[in-house]
Amino acid sequence: MLVTCTNGLEKREVHATIKNDSNFTFDIDLFDGINALPITLKWLTEKGKEEYVTKYKIRTKGKKVDGFILNCEPQWTGVLNFTRTTTTITSGSDTSVCVSTAEINANINIDFGGSKLWYIKQSHENAVTCSEFDNCYLFSGKNNGAVSVSVSDECKSDCEGELPLITMSKSQGKANLPEYFVSIGVSLSPWKEGDNSTDRRYHLKIHAGSPISIHTDPDWPTGKAESYDCLTEEWNESSFKIDTYIDLDDPDILSFPNASELEEFTDLPSSSKTWSFTKTTVSEDGLTTTKYSATLSVQP
Repeated sequence: MLVTCTNGLEKREVHATIKNDSNFTFDIDLFDGINALPITLKWLTEKGKEEYVTKYKIRTKGKKVDGFILNCEPQWTGVLNFTRTTTTITSGSDTSVCVSTAEINANINIDFGGSKLWYIKQSHENAVTCSEFDNCYLFSGKNNGAVSVSVSDECKSDCEGELPLITMSKSQGKANLPEYFVSIGVSLSPWKEGDNSTDRRYHLKIHAGSPISIHTDPDWPTGKAESYDCLTEEWNESSFKIDTYIDLDDPDILSFPNASELEEFTDLPSSSKTWSFTKTTVSEDGLTTTKYSATLSVQP
């Protein structure tokens, strides 16, 4: 049996064998996108010559077919860079300024298979309903290898009540963590109370962290921590296990700027795409400021 695969521009062929009116299998490399696979049945004579045969029929689910049409979605990968810097200020007798930074860099396997775009586009009511579920994604992804994690902290405060503020503690560590887990989702944002528009918004969800085994694993990478003793005027060193936990699902932080462009890309991804995000939030008391920065790149 001769199987031909074509995308309209190029053609590939492969032979398969049928024995005793049974099932058949074949392996062929598909083209990205739509593939037409017409099937031609040939008989191999005793002299080794191929002749067309009409007495055999190919059936699928009981119906005769002359070929197949297959849509092949390529494997997409991505890269996520995420940085979060938090600055906390205290006032009064214990005035201090602490800056904490966490950064991750992860290679991601992108999955379009679970996309809810088809359901979202059916009606506004569908979109509103879908947005209330955690898995209302255009596409999602998980890390496919070790994740680069970098963390640092520095706190300045007065030493024995004396100004100016000086660095009293600091820590820093960076490592590639094979067991660190990252998942992302391009999620439809829920409509806010009182918003009667039909405009759709999307945001990037990120969940990342280490397994519980970090606490008992003696080989887990560590960073260096230092604290200053005002009395002895000396620095004391210790170590800590490198880790950072990220659970970000806020439509106002990592928001995609153009919903229609994002939907068009999801509907027919054909080329590489990169999105960048920056956002700064301030706590109600004004004492904590958090800066977010992220870049998501996807490519076939």
